Amino acid sequence: MSEDITNIDQHEDDSYAGQPEEAQPTHEEIVIEAEVEAPVVEDVIVEAPVVDIPAVAIETSVPSAPKAAVSGADTDEVYLANCVYKNPAARKSLTVHHLQRRLVELGYNEAMTDKDGWLGDETKTAIEKFQKLEGLEPNGTVDEATFLAIFKGDRNVVPIV
Repeated sequence: MSEDITNIDQHEDDSYAGQPEEAQPTHEEIVIEAEVEAPVVEDVIVEAPVVDIPAVAIETSVPSAPKAAVSGADTDEVYLANCVYKNPAARKSLTVHHLQRRLVELGYNEAMTDKDGWLGDETKTAIEKFQKLEGLEPNGTVDEATFLAIFKGDRNVVPIV
């Protein structure tokens, strides 16, 4: 910005380039246009009608999570013995279904990929991550400590070791 402020008015306005000289405004016309003030709009106050609204009781209780018991009972029994990795004899297991559901509830979404009641590689990965964060040996197998830790606080099942 090496320009002198007094020389600013001497620059030509490019917005009128190519127009005849008589169509270009003079310096005085530009100054007059700049001094015109915009009209002032008065504030308008609108009063809203008063409406009498009856008091309503607001329910403050938090709804409980839906039951996830599959058997139709209030809870399902889950057995540690049924947590078999890649069980070739039985592809589906109610226990493994609940194991996968619970792991997903706890944030280990890898188990969702295997969520078919069969303990596969993705469920094993979720178990390993759970074990690591819980301070258990992260080996991916469901031992008694892992089994009970996963189902701790789960009101949908009764863990049986």
